[in-house]
Amino acid sequence: MSRLHDEQLIPVREIPKRVCKREGKDISVQAAYRWVRRGLAGVKLEAIYHAGVLCTSIEALERFDDRVTQARCGKSTEQAPPTKAANERMKLKLRRALA
Repeated sequence: MSRLHDEQLIPVREIPKRVCKREGKDISVQAAYRWVRRGLAGVKLEAIYHAGVLCTSIEALERFDDRVTQARCGKSTEQAPPTKAANERMKLKLRRALA
């Protein structure tokens, strides 16, 4: 079962009203449907049919944005946890500061 059922659904045709403008222009409805069917940067927008209407969710749009950003930039929008080496450096720095 898709997690979209537990999220705030919006019709795909309303996506242009909810996303940032590009170069001062609204995103087209056709672009929103392409994100579902073909994807963008190898990432597809999650969607389901609800009462005969193709819908996605606000949360799915956020996940889509994060994944597209990661695919295009090679970076995650979420901060990665510190590595073991970074933790050790931080501990050493704190010990020196407290000494």
